[in-house]
Amino acid sequence: MKLSIIVPVYNVAPYLRECLESLLAQTFRDWECICVDDGSTDGSAEILEKYAAADSRIRVIHQANQGVSVARNVAIDVARGEWLGFLDADDSIEADWFEKMMSYAKDGVDIVHADSRYCFEGTGSSGEGTYRTFLRDGWSQLNIVRRSIVGTTRYPVGMRLKEDVVFFATLALKEPSVAWVRERGYNYRAREDSALAVHVSSEDSLRFAEEISKLQLPREDIGRTLGYDLILWVKGRDKRSGYDSKKCRILKLWRDGVKSGELRFRDLRGWWRPGLWFWLHTGRLWLFDATIFLRVWVEVLFKKAVG
Repeated sequence: MKLSIIVPVYNVAPYLRECLESLLAQTFRDWECICVDDGSTDGSAEILEKYAAADSRIRVIHQANQGVSVARNVAIDVARGEWLGFLDADDSIEADWFEKMMSYAKDGVDIVHADSRYCFEGTGSSGEGTYRTFLRDGWSQLNIVRRSIVGTTRYPVGMRLKEDVVFFATLALKEPSVAWVRERGYNYRAREDSALAVHVSSEDSLRFAEEISKLQLPREDIGRTLGYDLILWVKGRDKRSGYDSKKCRILKLWRDGVKSGELRFRDLRGWWRPGLWFWLHTGRLWLFDATIFLRVWVEVLFKKAVG
């Protein structure tokens, strides 16, 4: 068996058939699919059983709801393939997706990482994914991984935010050989009712920051990983009430890392850097706002000058 495709499933009946049909249409044929039904109550389990009965390459495991990490770990434990691939049950893939990915799975390569297409449910908008790194966004679905490099590494249990990043950051410590490719063909669906959109809390963010801080990653990698989220938290803050205590603890992790020399502001990019520097060193949030205001005006003036 060349490839084991892992599909965690939880209450995605409206999208599941499209996902499985896109898998069955693959031009690459040497695969097994391990679908882990994580306690679905919407008919997803019945859909899985019908597809498994029609194609012996599809295996179904049923379990009580324990979260996506446990579901993926269960599948990894029983996978028979030389390589592991990942697919979310509400997404779909182009017919040649795994054929293209496996074409890079050569001797000396441990991870193949690619791009995605994405769409936003209910808006009609879509676009091409940017060149993502598995250390920043994680996104298991954009990677195929040699089973031998995974070894005993498993997804952290109990995390609802970026468990992918922690998993792949742990793999990075093994210094794998990564094939970075610009292939596209994974169709990611961003849903308003997804677990990430609905249930993520400050406690989840704190857990992620603490887990990633435990790893002995190079300074540049952990700086980008935490720094990227720091930017998102700043942009999405509630201006009336500011940050709650858990997010303040996350920001303190970053600030302490910079002061101790374990992180560097140059691991952040562009206009965010000076505003964040002033804010974390003085505690004056208005300096961050002033930096963003200046950024907008410089862009406006630049457009007028070249227009």
